[in-house]
Amino acid sequence: MKPTEERKKILTGVGIKYSKQRDLILELLNHSEMPLTAETLYIQIQAAEISMNLSTVYRVLDLFTMKGLVTKNYIGDMNKALYERNRMEHKHYLICLKCKRNIPIYECPLEKFGRYLEEKMNIDIVSHKVELYGYCSDCKQKQMEA
Repeated sequence: MKPTEERKKILTGVGIKYSKQRDLILELLNHSEMPLTAETLYIQIQAAEISMNLSTVYRVLDLFTMKGLVTKNYIGDMNKALYERNRMEHKHYLICLKCKRNIPIYECPLEKFGRYLEEKMNIDIVSHKVELYGYCSDCKQKQMEA
């Protein structure tokens, strides 16, 4: 995994000094379609036979979060933070009760309702989070076959 000028520009553009560790974590987050825990990133780094401590992964993720490159969320009843590349997309998640996969939902059911509440109650809503729980298509199919 070689550093790219694009990732260097992303890092330096938000005031983060370039390092191989930061580049690698950014690359892994860029290529992931799902939010990842720090531990999952650490396992991927170890699988690539690159030496990095778990504490370094946490420090880099905290820095990326502070600079807005990454969003940090707690989805479901997990006690672990999930990190994903901040692509400035508004999305929610369906959490599969069987396999625990987080499936992104890009349509927001709360946009109109939020505006309605702001007007009716004279409030400012700055954020919201929707989590739906059910079974993904794979688990649903397996359940039907059993």
